[in-house]
Amino acid sequence: MWQTFFAKNKPGNQLVEQHATYLVDQQQHEHLIAYLNAAIIAGQSQPWMYEVLAITMEIANRPPEEIERVVLSMADFGNASYESMMYSGAYLSNLGHDQAALRMYRQAARMSPDRPEPFSLSIKLAGRTGVPDDAIWAACGVLRNAWGPDYKSQHEQAEDLLTEAEKKLRKANDEIQLSKFQQLVEDARHRDLMVRVNWNGTGDIDLSVEDPAGGIATYETRESTGGGALLNDGYGPIPENCYEAYVCPMGFSGEYVVKITKFSEKIVGNRAVLTIVTHAGTPAEKKTTKSIKFEGTNEFVMRIKLDEGRREQRRTVFIGGPVGAARDWERNAQQVGRPRHRAIDRETRQAVAEMRKSRGQPVVQALGIQQSPGAAGGIGFAPVVRIIPEGATLAAQAVVSPDRRYVRMGISPTFSQIIDVAVFSFQGGANTNPATGR
Repeated sequence: MWQTFFAKNKPGNQLVEQHATYLVDQQQHEHLIAYLNAAIIAGQSQPWMYEVLAITMEIANRPPEEIERVVLSMADFGNASYESMMYSGAYLSNLGHDQAALRMYRQAARMSPDRPEPFSLSIKLAGRTGVPDDAIWAACGVLRNAWGPDYKSQHEQAEDLLTEAEKKLRKANDEIQLSKFQQLVEDARHRDLMVRVNWNGTGDIDLSVEDPAGGIATYETRESTGGGALLNDGYGPIPENCYEAYVCPMGFSGEYVVKITKFSEKIVGNRAVLTIVTHAGTPAEKKTTKSIKFEGTNEFVMRIKLDEGRREQRRTVFIGGPVGAARDWERNAQQVGRPRHRAIDRETRQAVAEMRKSRGQPVVQALGIQQSPGAAGGIGFAPVVRIIPEGATLAAQAVVSPDRRYVRMGISPTFSQIIDVAVFSFQGGANTNPATGR
């Protein structure tokens, strides 16, 4: 009936959605399934149809294979992307189709190899399936890419999964797979560069590392385009938290600039210990320890040369949440009791004093603005450094159909050119008389 209807009519998208809502309200599940199938076949598919169809088929107790096929269609050829693959994988996981979900996560990882989410979400699935190949892929991906706040627990889960996979391979006496397993795990545990600074006291020291690609890992931008990540932004007085650490699992060959800045005088002995490890986890591992003494300066800079780096292209860094000054506010709110050291320099104190003076001028009072004693208003400046590509770039994406019979190639060329650059300067701080304007 519905196929005949769509063959003779072509209703608008809004009308199709309204009638689907009506069938849902009437709990006409079989009619809704036939209705959506007919709309898709007639070329009137919409993104929401696949999800509604999958849920309705689940309510109607349709075979799992049919539901899985519908969910796989969510990531259709024309709109296949990392986000759609991840969504489809999560949906399949909720339906209990672990193997199908793993396939979607693998496809998403191929699209964005540096993203940790596909591997992190696959850890539990691989543990349930018990397939050594799935476990090795997920665990090695976590060890290589997962460096978020909970990276320690994720790495522990990955190591446990690898231990179980190794037991199964040894029990099966599969020497070829066992040799491949050992090589993959060794590569995943390899760290091209690791930097750590330790100190004692109630003060605060900040670590930042600039890589050869121009990326910088700091407490503000924990991940850099060169593949590095800041693991801990420590401060005193708790000894276990008096350290900052940086890791670059796969880095570019070249020179790295390590900058250590002291933001508080309450550092025991005015000293810190810097530890640098290159090619950790390999026979070529080299460890260097250096004692730093802050004498007449609060900043220490050291350059490190890394040979035989394994990274060949920049990493895409996804930054969520506030940036600039707002990131400082969030940081302070999460770390109650931390010494507030960002406004101790002379220039900042002068700017605050000038702002307080300007807030006391007659023009401000005439506007009826009520101020509390000592109110200083708000001062903020957050420079944003971005890379602007110039020239021709070509992005290619291959998507394999769920039945593995077809491959759709998406080619997207981009041509960009910088045609003009405007250079300007800004200088503030001058006080004016609101009455004369001088």
